[in-house]
Amino acid sequence: MHDDRTEMLPAVRADDGPAPGGEASPGRRRVSRRAWLTAAAVAGVLAVTAGGIALTWTGTGSGGPRAEGPAAGQTAEVKRTDLSQQKSLSGTLGFGAPATVKGRGTGTVTWLPKTGATLDRGGQLARVDDRPVTVFRGGMPLYRTLGAPVVSGSTPAAGSTPAAGSTPAPGNTRGPQDTGKPGATPRPTEPAGGDAAVGEVAGPGTKGADVRLLEENLYALGYHDFGRPDETLTDATVTAIKRWQKSQGMREPTGRVAPGDVAVLPGKVRVGEIKAHLGDSATEDLMVVTGTDRVVTVPMAVNDLNLASRGNKVTVTLPGGRSAQGKVAEVGTVATGGGGNGKDGQGGGSGGGDQGDSGEQAKVRVTVALDDPSAAGGLDGAQVTVDFASERRDGVLAVPVGALVALREGGYALQLPAAAGTKPQLVPVTTGMFAKGLVEVSGPGVKDGMKVVSTA
Repeated sequence: MHDDRTEMLPAVRADDGPAPGGEASPGRRRVSRRAWLTAAAVAGVLAVTAGGIALTWTGTGSGGPRAEGPAAGQTAEVKRTDLSQQKSLSGTLGFGAPATVKGRGTGTVTWLPKTGATLDRGGQLARVDDRPVTVFRGGMPLYRTLGAPVVSGSTPAAGSTPAAGSTPAPGNTRGPQDTGKPGATPRPTEPAGGDAAVGEVAGPGTKGADVRLLEENLYALGYHDFGRPDETLTDATVTAIKRWQKSQGMREPTGRVAPGDVAVLPGKVRVGEIKAHLGDSATEDLMVVTGTDRVVTVPMAVNDLNLASRGNKVTVTLPGGRSAQGKVAEVGTVATGGGGNGKDGQGGGSGGGDQGDSGEQAKVRVTVALDDPSAAGGLDGAQVTVDFASERRDGVLAVPVGALVALREGGYALQLPAAAGTKPQLVPVTTGMFAKGLVEVSGPGVKDGMKVVSTA
């Protein structure tokens, strides 16, 4: 009587080895049929579980524990790697969330930038009555006129509407477009809006966050008369304003900045769409702007927001099958949709309560920044797929799923390649995450680089 069982490490046996004499034993004949069943069962479990596989056979014959697994011949290597399970969502490649810029001064729009132009601090957003509306950076708009007060009875800047009670200088007939040079480009004589549009002026001694914003922008543009920016407007601030206005081409600087003179933006922007036309009133919507870098926006259901923590790594599949790596840059705070929930910004706070009658879940805008924006090539916009990791395991040992040997009494092992004339050996393992055809394994004797028998 001979022993047809393989050796287990450290202390279990399997009947997947050949019987002495070269003929397959009855146990071996069962292996070929059950090996197919094992592969089918593993594939079925992979489709429904993320934590591992649980397959158990009840032994009916005598002898030690039985195992089903790959036949000897093809090998794989135990490797240390990162595993992640992913959820794929549709997104849009573009330049980020759009924002509408509305004119705030009085007058007529006389110049607008082109679509695709980049606007930054110190540049022109537009021209109103042929006077520049300058871009400032900040988190709030100017809401009052800051600078030198209008003195009753004084002569206003050329081209402006005289303040109440004041008298124009005799013989002053020059208009705002009169440059004195035929064919020359008109030079501004006063910021857009003029004193007639600003009302009361907040002069020296005024304190506020808007004063700091004004001084921070003047300082960034090179005007340091007032020292370091703070929240107090002084005569030195007025001096800096006049110097800045003179550099902008104003012949008679007023020392005042009105809300319509500047457009406060959060940073450098790209003109995505022009809304106004030349000749429109400066109080209308002027344009739509976006960020300057190409990003991907994903409308994500509130129940999936655990996938989108700021800084999480993602993979973006671009048109044509190209892939680019990226990170979650921003997660919105306003949920929209959901059959009515979230439209007022209150939706998406609880599990099932964010669905309306249609069953559609409220969604939040998630912004993904590409690690290399140039990976998008020349595309300014496209539909893409974004893979978010739902679970991640870094630096674990893993093998192809086909290397698992399912033990009849439960659990798994890896089969070591056997030399000619020797019995195969099995190393018991504990399984972890399954992802992309790999399975995490651990256990005594499992090492990085170890060769194991595998079906794939």
